[in-house]
Amino acid sequence: MGFLLMFDLTSEESFLNVRNWMVQLQTNAYCDKPDVILVGNKADLESKRKIPEAKAKALAEELGSVDIGIIMVFVTITACIVVR
Repeated sequence: MGFLLMFDLTSEESFLNVRNWMVQLQTNAYCDKPDVILVGNKADLESKRKIPEAKAKALAEELGSVDIGIIMVFVTITACIVVR
């Protein structure tokens, strides 16, 4: 089972909720270890961005995610689902 966990780069509240959402996914997923890819959206709104790239990358690393482009997000989650 694969999930895209998306948060808003222009919202500190959205970013702070990521850990809680991850726990919810891990608790309620229909498998022991779901594949989760963390995605920061609204990266194009640079002037409104509240979450620095370094902070987002640090959280992704902490949660075991990787830094990949949006095209690779869909390729990666699809591959994880197919492999299972």
